[in-house]
Amino acid sequence: MSSRKSPFTKKPATEKEQIIFNSMNNLLDELDEEESGQQQILQDQHVHIRTQQRNGRKCITLIQNMPAEYDLKKLVKALRKTYACNGAVVEHQVYGEVVILQGDKRMAIHEFLTKVGLVKAENIKFH
Repeated sequence: MSSRKSPFTKKPATEKEQIIFNSMNNLLDELDEEESGQQQILQDQHVHIRTQQRNGRKCITLIQNMPAEYDLKKLVKALRKTYACNGAVVEHQVYGEVVILQGDKRMAIHEFLTKVGLVKAENIKFH
């Protein structure tokens, strides 16, 4: 069922009213499906930057959900050179292709991605 309220509150009496009632309900259901699909697309556009603790004081920074039009290997090469750290592109079971960098570089990566113009600041999420 849709989350919207039907414009018809009483049961349709004639066949013509029944056809209109059904078509309105189908239209409302389609609109709900489109809205949920658009919300999923907007959520997928976010780039997630997170850190993961390794052992002791060591940690790694993960960048996931980068747009597909960018070559991640070239991005890693630029990040490694800019921030003097090691990094790689890894295929993750759940997240797909993920960029991994040594150290906690969340703010530096945020600054780099926005300054170069790869991702807008509002499309980056920190974890």
